[in-house]
Amino acid sequence: MEISIKNVSELTEYFKYLLSETHVIWWFRGHSDYSWKLLPSLWREYSKTQESYMTREFLFKARARTTLFPGAGDNSGWLSLMQHHGLPTRLLDWSKSPLIALYFAVNDYHRHSNISSEKDACIWMLCPGQMNEYFGHENLIYPVDSNSSLELINQAFYTDRNDNLGVIATSAIETHKRIIMQQSAFTIHSETNSLESLQPNSNWLRKIKIPQNTLAEIAFELEILGIKLSSVFPDLDNLSKEIKYFHR
Repeated sequence: MEISIKNVSELTEYFKYLLSETHVIWWFRGHSDYSWKLLPSLWREYSKTQESYMTREFLFKARARTTLFPGAGDNSGWLSLMQHHGLPTRLLDWSKSPLIALYFAVNDYHRHSNISSEKDACIWMLCPGQMNEYFGHENLIYPVDSNSSLELINQAFYTDRNDNLGVIATSAIETHKRIIMQQSAFTIHSETNSLESLQPNSNWLRKIKIPQNTLAEIAFELEILGIKLSSVFPDLDNLSKEIKYFHR
């Protein structure tokens, strides 16, 4: 049975029910288009060979452009930095907060957005421990720099490491404000098929539909509750953008 919500209160009530029913940790990911798949940006357009070329080129060129870069050999730090700055990677972003996921689900309807959309949105809910068990790991959440995580991460930097090692759920290391404010987590995908296409997944993956005609009202509710651009993306550019559109 598909779950549908039309406001923040209904999401809260459903999550309270889910916690009382399952007694496990859940992560959240918001999609502004109901049809989008749970697949990292890398596997939507690029091959594993292209992945290694892009990561190596980033490694060669990034140091001259920032003073805040990971140490040599810190592949988890480098891949997280690439993800942070928009390079297609095998990381898929999740949040430990349902409200942050909801913010991204209604992304086209925020005050600062210039996008017009007539599509239903959704929130995906993932039980990271049970998903890890499905892929042969322990039923727990791994740090992104753990040995189990690095088996999948290291593949991203070498063309000869192309075995399908599945997917692993990992907790992000809090290296910058955005990770803290978005309560970030990752799934790392060696598997190139989308998560929802894998069977069976009913114990560790659920989907909540958000009808298009409710999205503008939800965006306004989130703004009232303080879930807004400058808190989700805490930098000066987005602070200025938020102030500009608030006074327009």
